[in-house]
Amino acid sequence: MAFLTSRTLATGITLSDLFHIVKPYDISQNPAGSSYKANVQQLFDSISGYCISDLYVTNIHSCSPLNINSLDEGNVYFGSTSGVTIDVINKRIGINTNTPLVELHVSGDTIVSDGLTADTLNISSTPNTDTQLGTEYLTRDSITGEVKIKQIAGPTVYGLFAQTGNSTTVSGTTSELSIIGSGVGSLSVPANGFSVGDSFAVRISGDIGANNGTNLTLRVKSGSVVFGEVGPISMPNVTSSHFSFEITFTIRALGTAGNAQILSSGYFTFTQNAGGSFEGDNFSTLNNTTFDTTVPNTLDVTAQFNSTNSANFIFTELLVLNKIF
Repeated sequence: MAFLTSRTLATGITLSDLFHIVKPYDISQNPAGSSYKANVQQLFDSISGYCISDLYVTNIHSCSPLNINSLDEGNVYFGSTSGVTIDVINKRIGINTNTPLVELHVSGDTIVSDGLTADTLNISSTPNTDTQLGTEYLTRDSITGEVKIKQIAGPTVYGLFAQTGNSTTVSGTTSELSIIGSGVGSLSVPANGFSVGDSFAVRISGDIGANNGTNLTLRVKSGSVVFGEVGPISMPNVTSSHFSFEITFTIRALGTAGNAQILSSGYFTFTQNAGGSFEGDNFSTLNNTTFDTTVPNTLDVTAQFNSTNSANFIFTELLVLNKIF
């Protein structure tokens, strides 16, 4: 049996019909062999017992179920390219692929309306990173085997960044420069990564020196947006003293500039030469005008002197950023 190519057609049969079956030994209509129109099921009934390597089925409309009782080898293709493929030898079915690699190979999205049972579930691609603190996990019910969603709250207090080397020394300049050194972790929060109530604490210590009467300003900021500011402090004579700067801030509202709110407070202390007493300054600032949670934010702490006197210097030795709520 073969598909009709150049034989004389029986009455009423044209090449536009879905199928033409040629039976070489049936001379009832033509000495060279007869040809017949066939529907889908008749086609498979007619080729029962024949050996075929590949069968291509395209543009078929069947009003009744299609039954294939037995195929020993070859492939059945429903659609000429990337349709539905039945790999008979390897017992595989491919959807949108002509070379199925497993028993059911789907190239594209899959929707399962009812149940899906799997002994092993493998994910070959890398999932997106979850930046939320309250994270939903897929868990398996140990009794029914059903996969369920369980929300597990993330830790409230944890470290975000720790400085592991001294910062650059700010000295001999009136420029505003960062006093954060290199370290491990991150000082950044991605766009829309904040939640209302998120609270953070920064602990900083380092060395400082100043010429009497020099003004020093410290700023806590992200880019050009200032969260808090200490100073300008009129410095006394300070020679290689230690300082401490502690900052706490909380996200009060989310949104773009004018809608988002961040409240920051902190205090800065150091020891002066005369009498060894502590001096410093503090601040409490609500920024509800320029702070924006819809864009990435990266914490920075800067220092600025108003004099280039060589006695003026500051650098940090320790800086730790923690999330505290």
